Amino acid sequence: RWKQWLHLAFPSATVQVENIAQGGSPSAVILGGIGLYNFSGVDLILVDTLVNDAHNENKMLSAGSEKWRDWDGNLTISVAFEELLRSLNQLAPKSALLALEAGCPR
Repeated sequence: RWKQWLHLAFPSATVQVENIAQGGSPSAVILGGIGLYNFSGVDLILVDTLVNDAHNENKMLSAGSEKWRDWDGNLTISVAFEELLRSLNQLAPKSALLALEAGCPR
């Protein structure tokens, strides 16, 4: 649907959509492999990690393990997300970067 909408919105443009999403990947995992992709010629990068980041945080906090007692999940995930956006900006400086944040119930 996204590609179809782009064709309708920009009929004279060449539209190519490449979905490199990986299910279940929080920001830190995506960040670890982001350098493997070639972003030359990319006009728009959409980033949506909220559900996976929230799930990752809930999984760690509900583990009940003593080793996670002092773990600040919000800070860790926020830092990974910010670093992901900063890295994408460096790898694709001419690309528009759109970070989506939909609601995610706990």
